[in-house]
Amino acid sequence: MRRIFFFFLFALLSSSAFGATFFVESAGNSHVSESDAATVTQLVKASVGELGHEVVVERSSADFVLLPKLIPLGSAYVVNLEKWKGNKRVYSSKMKSTQFENMDEVAKRLTRSVIMEVPPSGDVRVGEVTQHESDEGQRRRPARQIRYFALGPAGFGNLSASSVGVYIAGAYAFDLNEAIIRIRAEGAFGGGALFADFGLGASYFFSLRDTAPFVGLDFGYGISRMSNSSVLGEIANGFVLAPIVGVQLMRTSSVNLEVAGRAAFLLSRNSIGNPMLFVIRVGLYF
Repeated sequence: MRRIFFFFLFALLSSSAFGATFFVESAGNSHVSESDAATVTQLVKASVGELGHEVVVERSSADFVLLPKLIPLGSAYVVNLEKWKGNKRVYSSKMKSTQFENMDEVAKRLTRSVIMEVPPSGDVRVGEVTQHESDEGQRRRPARQIRYFALGPAGFGNLSASSVGVYIAGAYAFDLNEAIIRIRAEGAFGGGALFADFGLGASYFFSLRDTAPFVGLDFGYGISRMSNSSVLGEIANGFVLAPIVGVQLMRTSSVNLEVAGRAAFLLSRNSIGNPMLFVIRVGLYF
């Protein structure tokens, strides 16, 4: 008895989705030609039939009503489709076609989407990706490609340096407005010590104003030299992590000035400990 109850309950709930009857309104309006509107209307009707449903000619005898609307948008078209039951709109969705020749695929996907009440993007199948969707996935915001040069005094840690060193850096960078990504190389020498590294770096700006504070992080591979009794000194090499804090000036100009502090840590030890480099730098993006 319970099985029979659940069978009829399932049949009742499923009747609106499987084997339902649909009346399809005309897609015509004052903004499109009659032939284009008639084509879209027929494509929607054909799609209803392909999904196993029935298209009826009397609105009063239909379980649901589909209201397609063809909207020109420059050289492209947007198709909006609504599903109504009585005086209540049950579901609606829309898709864009860059060419009218692709309207058959758009109508097929959109009709299936509205009848099943799922977004078109959530029910795409092999061979149904439209030209608009393909192009849309390739559009990206362009990045300003710039060069970077910086100079400043350097202090060494665990390298037995006898004096303050000289720091030099260069990079090829991509400015994304909110952030900058760098392909970089930098190093410092002095007082018998050497610390150099190369890799990637990124900075995030807390403001889009002309003067903006930022934080950043460099990651790469580096080498250090500590002066000792040997000819080459003691060499240590490995990965490098370097946090950065600073401020960038003249950001709305094509040339930007940076003042920052950078602390680099070599993740390999020498006989004293992990080599470190501390820098106050002034740099230019140009």
